[in-house]
Amino acid sequence: MTSTSCDQIEHDLVIDHIYAMLHQEEKTYSQHICSLDQDCHPHSSRNRHIVQHSNDLSRSKICEWAFKVVDHFGYEREIVGICMDYIDRYMSSLKKSSTQLPANDYQILSATSLYLAVKLHGKKDNKYAPSKSLTNINTFVMLSRGVATKEIIEQMEMSILSALEWRMNPPIPSYFVSHLVELFPSRMMPRDILYDLIEISRYLTELSACTSALSNGHRPSLVAFACLLNAMDYVDMTYVPRDIVISFLETVSRITQLQPEMAEVQKVRKILKDLVGPNIFKGEVDNCQKERCYEPLSPGHTDNTHGCLEHVTASPDCASGMYY
Repeated sequence: MTSTSCDQIEHDLVIDHIYAMLHQEEKTYSQHICSLDQDCHPHSSRNRHIVQHSNDLSRSKICEWAFKVVDHFGYEREIVGICMDYIDRYMSSLKKSSTQLPANDYQILSATSLYLAVKLHGKKDNKYAPSKSLTNINTFVMLSRGVATKEIIEQMEMSILSALEWRMNPPIPSYFVSHLVELFPSRMMPRDILYDLIEISRYLTELSACTSALSNGHRPSLVAFACLLNAMDYVDMTYVPRDIVISFLETVSRITQLQPEMAEVQKVRKILKDLVGPNIFKGEVDNCQKERCYEPLSPGHTDNTHGCLEHVTASPDCASGMYY
C-alpha cells in the first residue's frame, strides 16, 4: 500500500470521527439549557441561598482548581473540559425539574464530576507526576478537606450518572480541534506552524470551558472552529499556501456546515479575543515571552493590563484542598 493510499485512509477515518461527534452533538448530547438568564442569578430573591452555575466567578474558580489538580497529578488537561460538561448538564437537569442545589452540594458536585471524568477518560500526561492516582476516591476525600466523605461522593456519583442518563462521552471542543486540524494536508504544512495551531487552539478551548457564555451557549464544534480560526490569526501563516487554507476551510464547511462569515462564529471569535487580549501570542507584551504564552496555561486569571494569562503552576499545595 502506497503512502498516498495510507494518507487517504487516515483522512477518511478523521472525517468519519468528525461525523460521529457531530451526530453525538446533535442527538445524544444536544445543547443543554443555558443557565445565563437573570432568573438564575445568585442574587435574585428566588435563588438567594443557592449557588448558581451561571456565576462566572465560581466557574473560573472551579476551572482553576481542576486544572491545578490535573496538572499536579499529571493528567491530560482535556479532563477539565469533560468535568465542566458534566457539571453543566447536571445543573441543566436540575433546572428542568425546578430543583435547587445547596452550596455545599455544588462543591461536592464539582469534585465528583472531576473524579468521574478522570476515572472514565483520564490518561497520564506526565510520567514524573505523583504516583497517587485521581481514580482513587480517597484522593478526592482528602481534597475536600472534610466536606465530602467517600459515601457522599459515591452518592453524588450515582446522582450525576442518573441525571446524565449515563451519557459520559461528550464531544467537547478540544476533541473537535484535534480532528479538524488533521484536515490540513500535513505534508504541505510546516511542522512548527501546525504545532502552534494545535497548541493555541487547545489553549483557547480551555478558556471556553471556563466561560459559561461559550460552554452553555454554543455547540462544541462551532467553538472549536472559532478557536481554530483565531489560532490562524495568531500564527504566522505566511509560509502556508493560500490554496491550502482555502481547501481546509472548504472541507470543514462541507463536513460541519460551518463557515467563517457566520454570525455565530464571529460572535464566539470575538468573545475569545476579548478573553485573551490582542497581544498574547504576538510576543509584544512585557514579561510575556512567546514560549511562555504557548504553554498550556490555566484559564481563570487574566492580567487585564498586559493581556497575558497567568500560568498557574502545579505544586504540592494544589492538592491540599478544593477551590473554596
